[in-house]
Amino acid sequence: MNRTMVKLLTLVLTSGAASIAQADVKLNGMFSDHAVLQRDQSVAIWGTADAGEKVSVSFRGANADAIAGADGKWKLTIPTGHAGGPFDLTVEGKNKLSLKDILVGEVWLCSGQSNMQFGLGHAKDGKKEVAEADHPMIRLFGVDRTPSDEPRESVVGNWQPCSPTSAATFSAAAYFFARDLQPALDVPIGLIESDWGGTPIESWMSRETLSANPAMKSKVDAYFNTPLASAEEEAAYKQASADFQAARVEAARNKTPAPTTAPVTPKGKRLIGENRMTRLYAGMIAPVAPYGIRGALWYQGEANAGAFGVYQSSLPAMITNWRKTFGQGDFPFIVVQLPNHGAKTPGDNQIWAYMREAQAKGVAAVPNAAVAVTIDTSSDGDLHPPEKQPVGHRLALVAQSMVYGKDVVAQGPTFDAMKIDGDKAVLSFKNLGGGLVAKGPKLIGFVIAGDDKNFVPGDATIDGDTVVVHSDQVAKPVAVRYAWANNPDVSLYNKADLPAMPFRTDDWPPVPPAKKAN
Repeated sequence: MNRTMVKLLTLVLTSGAASIAQADVKLNGMFSDHAVLQRDQSVAIWGTADAGEKVSVSFRGANADAIAGADGKWKLTIPTGHAGGPFDLTVEGKNKLSLKDILVGEVWLCSGQSNMQFGLGHAKDGKKEVAEADHPMIRLFGVDRTPSDEPRESVVGNWQPCSPTSAATFSAAAYFFARDLQPALDVPIGLIESDWGGTPIESWMSRETLSANPAMKSKVDAYFNTPLASAEEEAAYKQASADFQAARVEAARNKTPAPTTAPVTPKGKRLIGENRMTRLYAGMIAPVAPYGIRGALWYQGEANAGAFGVYQSSLPAMITNWRKTFGQGDFPFIVVQLPNHGAKTPGDNQIWAYMREAQAKGVAAVPNAAVAVTIDTSSDGDLHPPEKQPVGHRLALVAQSMVYGKDVVAQGPTFDAMKIDGDKAVLSFKNLGGGLVAKGPKLIGFVIAGDDKNFVPGDATIDGDTVVVHSDQVAKPVAVRYAWANNPDVSLYNKADLPAMPFRTDDWPPVPPAKKAN
């Protein structure tokens, strides 16, 4: 056989193999052995096949069919029934796929930046936690970190039973959430981790959503009309950003002044990587939808801390964006409120205090959403606190109360109202959790001001279900703030050992405090 005939035969065989491969029914990358499907729902199953090909899916005695469209895409829904398993899921067209060890339970999407990405092995007592992470009723799926300009069709990954091997690099906050929630519900838990460190909220939103936000529209238009940075320029910027964050972490540990001037993007250019607007929504959220989920956890905000005003409108817009993308109604959305951060210095810029307020107000603007307060969880103000156990625990408490109707205390004291009694401010609270308590010899962290807006440390005492604040320096109080600093002193809790959410009674523009609260 001469070379021409060999080449021709090779071409024919290769083309034939390609045709056979194209004929195979395929599932979206979200589906694999060991998956968890959301209980008590008709969940979407989808993938690709030949145009016009009939695809049949069988699960727990239920059957559903779909016909692949002209673009080869097919999608159907099938009921999952009550929690349980393991089961098989069968997909059949011109070929047959059989997924094994499928559980039915509660599925949560876990997203955000570095503190959600923070792996279990790096958490406090990480070696011990990893060694004990043997929970076969918890299943883990890590979405591949792939930015995209346009919504991707699928993701790369596999569901894995939770074990010391699979959990070691998985999100610590998400793991601790599931570890606490699973025994409380006694059903399988599935976690989908889709996160990327150092990324702003704009990366996680669609262009349509960003453009619809009046606070963002001009920025979005300018951004997409700006030339792309080169790969070399982006690499230099990312290295400078990493150095900047490392310097801030080191400063927090050493209790020295931290650098405040962050690197800027290349002049006249926009980024091509994960920080670019919409890139992670298109690459890591859109292709996950419409996988059946119960709700979402969100731990992000550090990258937007200097723009808390815009964040307050961006967060509810993003929540609404995701809910529309998944098409599963107003599913529960729980946001981790940023913890204490940085050195304890008098007169700090309070950026994180205003950011926490923006998170709380953003969440309050949409239905079926809540925050988990973590103001006391960073032992040394680290940007990446290893104490992720209380973060997961408080997320699980919020879910038990808000989503599953469990009779648990899920929140610490939340400011409700203030009345003035002479030279005293009397504060009342919701979420008393059995009553107000002070951690330590006395209440600290309160500042009080008159109409001159000059805040001074306040003397605070618990009086029943209220806190009374006064200062000899303020004859006619007008406003009180609590835990209003980047790394504040905190002391107010309820008897359920949950901290009060930082608050202020005023709406004055940001001004650094005159003195540190005591």
